[in-house]
Amino acid sequence: MEKNTAHELLVLIERETGKTASLDTKIQDLGIDSLDFLSLIVEIQAQFKMTISDRQIAQIQTIGDLLNIINAHIPA
Repeated sequence: MEKNTAHELLVLIERETGKTASLDTKIQDLGIDSLDFLSLIVEIQAQFKMTISDRQIAQIQTIGDLLNIINAHIPA
């Protein structure tokens, strides 16, 4: 399931930002500002039917960090 989730996340990021990313891509390298980043978080929350806390958002550095947060919310 994790590979499908990673693929879904990467497709969503490309759709929202117009940039191709990998799990190692740093958020700052997407070329988006803080408002665009928050819009991306809203889209991710809707797509994966979850909530990401402000504390978690502040800790996100890479796409992989986002994937880890998503995977922590998906039932095993």
